[in-house]
Amino acid sequence: MLDKDAAHSGVGLRSDAVMPYATDWEHAVGGKSPDWQDIRIFAEVVDTGSFSEAAQSLGINQATVSRRIARLEKSARTILFERSGSGVTLTAAAAELVEIALRARRLTREFEEELNGLRSTNVRVRIKATERIYNYMLTPLKTGVPMGPLQDAIARHPDLLMPGIQLVSAEAGGEADISLIWSGVDEMPPEAEPDDKIQLLARLRYGIFYAEPYFAGGRPVPRVLDDLAHGHSLVSLPHIRGTESPSAWGRWFSVVDRAGDRATVVEWASVSERLVLSGSALALLPVYTPCLSPSLRELRLEDEPLYLNLWKATRRGAARNADVREISDKLVAAFSDVDWTVTRNNFFGLHAFPEGAVAFPD
Repeated sequence: MLDKDAAHSGVGLRSDAVMPYATDWEHAVGGKSPDWQDIRIFAEVVDTGSFSEAAQSLGINQATVSRRIARLEKSARTILFERSGSGVTLTAAAAELVEIALRARRLTREFEEELNGLRSTNVRVRIKATERIYNYMLTPLKTGVPMGPLQDAIARHPDLLMPGIQLVSAEAGGEADISLIWSGVDEMPPEAEPDDKIQLLARLRYGIFYAEPYFAGGRPVPRVLDDLAHGHSLVSLPHIRGTESPSAWGRWFSVVDRAGDRATVVEWASVSERLVLSGSALALLPVYTPCLSPSLRELRLEDEPLYLNLWKATRRGAARNADVREISDKLVAAFSDVDWTVTRNNFFGLHAFPEGAVAFPD
């Protein structure tokens, strides 16, 4: 994996480069031995292949990642990651450290989870999710506000509310007891840890959505997904880990790439929805979106539908906590109460669009 901004931490360094000689560790790094954070950052850079992505995952800034890696390199008196203007590559010298660093991270997480498992009840359970899940599903479960695709389930089963949960943004990074993560159909979630307890929560169908003004100017009517690469304005989220395969959003990302300047990539789902509502673009959205924005319409394309699997991954140590188990069971109950493959456009009594509502525009 490449990291374009890695060059700021050392352009042109070779994989066989050796750090300036130091007589001892204290002279090299001021008497400080590597701590867990150094090892954790090293492991995260190995996982992501990127200083910037490692920083995002850990919830720290990139300068800290660069500084900590430089600290380890000064200790080893050799380069651990080769930098260039196009990316970051693990050097042969660093390969032997990888297994040790990953094992150290796993053991530390196990310690933290066991420690958290000793917590008394009524402690906030941390749930991490991407923006759309965070805003439209977990927030209603936390607050009881009647919105989003789970509102019917909450109305029927008010005991599913989770006022004590603490929400963690996957985009911002941070630790959590339960993570809601994505994968393609028939794939395991790539972000799950080996010891996580994972369970499939839902299989969500996605469709191409538009607002009525979009076709008012005589744009061509697409029949298949590939038609969107020509003569259409698109808005898309960036690649999200677990969504890139052909069984997931891979076909959509291919169309976005071929659309070139007619495609806009935005960081937030709410921004893409606003652009679609304005009539200026088409977007791939979950089919529950019209229950939030009833004026949106789904195009009927001849392709096979696009799906994503949503998984619940519970940290092994956290799963021993009674509060975590209760919240985990509530999540399963809430998500199993919804048909995630049907397009909805009302708030209560969710149902499929009537035939004319999703027909091709005239």
